[in-house]
Amino acid sequence: MHKQQGFALLELLVATLVATLLAIWGAARLADAAHESGAQASAAWMMSVRDGVAAYLDRYADTLHSATQPDALANVGYADWAAPTLGELESDGLLSRGFPKMGPMAVRSSLAGPVNGAATASRGAMPASGREGAHVRLFKNPGCTGEACRLHAVVYSRHPMLAPNSRQVDSRGIAQWLLSTQGMGGWVNPARPRQLAGASFDWVNPPWRGPALLPGTVALAVGTASVSGAKFVRMRDTRDPEFQGSISVKGPVTASSDVKVGGYLHLRSVPPTLVTCASEGAIALRERGGLVLCRNRQWRSLTGGVAGAFSVDGSHWCHVRGAGHPDRPNSYYVNPHTGNCTCPPGTTAFFMSEGSTEGEGDGNRRIRRYLCLG
Repeated sequence: MHKQQGFALLELLVATLVATLLAIWGAARLADAAHESGAQASAAWMMSVRDGVAAYLDRYADTLHSATQPDALANVGYADWAAPTLGELESDGLLSRGFPKMGPMAVRSSLAGPVNGAATASRGAMPASGREGAHVRLFKNPGCTGEACRLHAVVYSRHPMLAPNSRQVDSRGIAQWLLSTQGMGGWVNPARPRQLAGASFDWVNPPWRGPALLPGTVALAVGTASVSGAKFVRMRDTRDPEFQGSISVKGPVTASSDVKVGGYLHLRSVPPTLVTCASEGAIALRERGGLVLCRNRQWRSLTGGVAGAFSVDGSHWCHVRGAGHPDRPNSYYVNPHTGNCTCPPGTTAFFMSEGSTEGEGDGNRRIRRYLCLG
């Protein structure tokens, strides 16, 4: 009996020990899972910021490439074009309303101690960007000052990623963070503190003028852009698209400056009977030649000169018949420019002469002849 009782007690001790080990292992695994989940959430949050900065680059590309003063975008709410804050991006609609400025690891980061300075020092002692979990910085390649220089943008964390309850760089958390950024992320490795590097970039730390980013700082490269490499024409684009083919436009074309044509300008004609017009300043072509201008709702001739002639009898009837021999004055009845006894729009009928139709076989008629002049 004593042996049996001792064996049962030993079994109980072993079972308790195994349960304790399982509990410790499970708690550690749960802590690791929570740690990895936090790193993934932080990466997802910063990827959202990256999308907003990419939209910022796309919307203001022309101004950003030519900007020389920090307030180049002050008219749309940015104090410094090279360092837009998350609040400014949200106000401009490039980040969703209510976007969390500190990110999912705000509490842990706020206890981490060291911080990276804002991307610009021109905002005062406590800028709004100082209360945000990430900073944005735009910069060009060193020594490049022209508009064709490539423009880079980076989003970097305000706090370095440190291990919980420690001032050591959290290598495991950073590895999980980098994995979640799909190759677009980088960091300041304590072994290479003078470099900000990742799978897709390797820059000096920092690639702009200012203090170096702290070891353990994570960053996302937003991308690069250049005037010469842009593929698309954007709204309010100031570049010359230099199209190499034909362009068809369905609707009016409005130009705020001169229009230069290297070939021919083709105009639609107006009907010969049309006298009034509705588009002030419009220029059109008469069906049988000559240009007309719409002025005070009337078509007026631009070319001047003779615009045909016609003849009517004493009753002002129009004799529509083919023209006779040029030597016979009473042979001209119909104005060839209009097809009837009228002048084209924009010209005036001037009386020339009056004669009879003797010998024409239709009795003696008095014929009045008119000349159309523009």
